[in-house]
Amino acid sequence: MPGSGVNALKDWLPNNREAAMRFVKSTVDALALIKNDKDAAFAAIAKWYGIRDARAQEQIYAQAVLLPPSPIRRSRASRP
Repeated sequence: MPGSGVNALKDWLPNNREAAMRFVKSTVDALALIKNDKDAAFAAIAKWYGIRDARAQEQIYAQAVLLPPSPIRRSRASRP
């Protein structure tokens, strides 16, 4: 659901940076798709969460579009 957290084990991450970056990139790409293609977002909500009620989908979508556009770009830009 929108805003769900993601965690990685401290001892897993150093040995799996490539997988972690692919995961983060795919998450950012998915958020961009959600924000740019409402029909695709509703289809994904129905497929992956089993929620077919239009009102419920609309509520989930309303929260998803409030998420930041790209946490990767923001964090890279703020680095010294």
